[in-house]
Amino acid sequence: MADTDRPGFQTGRLGLGLKPVDDRVRGLNIQPPGTETLTLTFNRAGKMVFYTAVPGRLEPAETGMGIGMGIKEEPGFYLEHEVNWVKTTGQIKAHIQIVELLRDAQTHFISNLKVDDDTGFWKSGDRLQLVREHARIGRLHTQFPAIEIATTNSKAHLRGLVFTGF
Repeated sequence: MADTDRPGFQTGRLGLGLKPVDDRVRGLNIQPPGTETLTLTFNRAGKMVFYTAVPGRLEPAETGMGIGMGIKEEPGFYLEHEVNWVKTTGQIKAHIQIVELLRDAQTHFISNLKVDDDTGFWKSGDRLQLVREHARIGRLHTQFPAIEIATTNSKAHLRGLVFTGF
């Protein structure tokens, strides 16, 4: 049996094919209070990755607009992600602690770690600016509550950190 035929050991890259899951992923999943889970996991080659379960195999499918991608329901398939993120909206203390953890990881373990912090705190270290940005986004959430629902469902983030390491 080929690796690509074994349920539970496949990843899809948006329909670009299947490959075996690296079952030796090691690292940390941390749950800071009030935020999404912070995932720092690495495959055996040392590349930062994490997997998200999908309900089945990605395959070509007809749509109302022609050929697209569909999912054939079947357990044991995962999407592989090389870009990690954590949403920290409204959690200033957790945001600071996550930045401190990532800085420490960059200094001692992941020298090529790249972080995109849309609050600017990663680069500036300016806590007042961080508080202002979180307050500004909090006001937007109050005025437009549907923004939070849409971004939560799509795994996007309004205020948080996006990071990669190779």
